[in-house]
Amino acid sequence: MTLTRLAFSTSIFLAPLALTIGCGDKDDTGPGDADTDTDTDADSDTDADTDTDTDVDTALMILYAEGSADLTPDSWSGNEAIVAYDLTGAELCRVTNPTEGVPSSYDCPDCTWQYDITWGAGSSEGASCDGAGMTAGMYDGAEYAYGYEPTYTYGSYSYDNVLVLYFSGYGFYAYGYATPSEDGTKVDYESFGFYAYYYNYN
Repeated sequence: MTLTRLAFSTSIFLAPLALTIGCGDKDDTGPGDADTDTDTDADSDTDADTDTDTDVDTALMILYAEGSADLTPDSWSGNEAIVAYDLTGAELCRVTNPTEGVPSSYDCPDCTWQYDITWGAGSSEGASCDGAGMTAGMYDGAEYAYGYEPTYTYGSYSYDNVLVLYFSGYGFYAYGYATPSEDGTKVDYESFGFYAYYYNYN
């Protein structure tokens, strides 16, 4: 998996999760209402969107990879979901795939473990999967590599319990956080959040 694995929207970009972003309709050109319709933007058309205009509105969503796996020295077996939330925290869509893996062929000198993982046939649920651009089979057959670093160092900064992801030609880099069991036979993990746009068809 690479960071572009989540980039099914061409407008996806990295952003701190704590960042507060205000967003509005694309056709809102200024404050107030300069026309005679019933919304608060400067147009004069209506549709089923919440602003009652006829465009297909866009808004921001946040994407996460959320997963868990059983680990042995020879295998990884688990499930991973790519989940889209709107900025209120409501879930828009969830695509879940089974995952299977073997010890990675890539070198991660600071990793406790690393696995080459393959995504099986996925399933989707949620009322806004179309708007989020997500389908059940979007990651079927994908192949990526994960590792776990108890302490991840980047420059002068150190972070604990980091899930790392292999980037072809560059090596493993921080992708999220992992919580391994005390005996090392299980792991729960979550990626960092990634902002992207979705189409609001509601």
